[in-house]
Amino acid sequence: NLGMDEYCGLNPWTPKQTEKAVKNLEILNQWCDKNNIIFILVVCPSKHSVYSEKLPLMYKKNQHSRYDQLMTAVPSLINLKSVLTAEKGKVQFPLYFKTDTHWNFLGGFLATAEISKELKNHFPEAPVLRLADIEISQKTTYKGKDLANMMVLKDAVSDIEINLKYKKEHTKKINKVFIGRDSFYDYMIEPMSQLFVSVEEKPVLLSGLKANDILKNKPDVFVLEMVERYVDELCADLDEAFYK
Repeated sequence: NLGMDEYCGLNPWTPKQTEKAVKNLEILNQWCDKNNIIFILVVCPSKHSVYSEKLPLMYKKNQHSRYDQLMTAVPSLINLKSVLTAEKGKVQFPLYFKTDTHWNFLGGFLATAEISKELKNHFPEAPVLRLADIEISQKTTYKGKDLANMMVLKDAVSDIEINLKYKKEHTKKINKVFIGRDSFYDYMIEPMSQLFVSVEEKPVLLSGLKANDILKNKPDVFVLEMVERYVDELCADLDEAFYK
């Protein structure tokens, strides 16, 4: 299992892989700087990384995972695993679905709130998202999600759906963002619209990302979002245009 192997640290990066990931991030940063674009990497932690206390005892961390190696190598990155692990004890609602691998709307909101803090360093008048901005409600749903579906238990289990209501619409938004994304971004759509006037997105992994995907959208900010189990994508060969 790719996700559990990553959690246990069974397949750590070699020094060369770590060096390649760090170098790729440097190249992306330099390219974005040259094009007057702010670059933000968002690695969404797997549910079992945040709620590791729920795992069976057979799953033990043997050494640092690739996520941990990345955060150690580039300490300036947003560390959502640390953020969400701390937040889960402060809120009375779950941050991930019970029968799904994905976080819910609250998990996505808290991740976007961290992005907003980073953006504030570059756009002083931009809003910072806070829990005080939203009203949170929950309801039980009697349809299981992706994990339940894999076990043919979709109609046999329940889950909790989290809904957010925004108390106000933020003003002084940043003009435009382009987002390279996977399915975790589905739960970040609304809070991202609180930060940007215009949001353009493309489902893409780093290995398939072209520099022109970003340039043709003329964004102020480029966000690359990926789930923890895809962190190896940071070692992929970049589009040659990023080197120009």
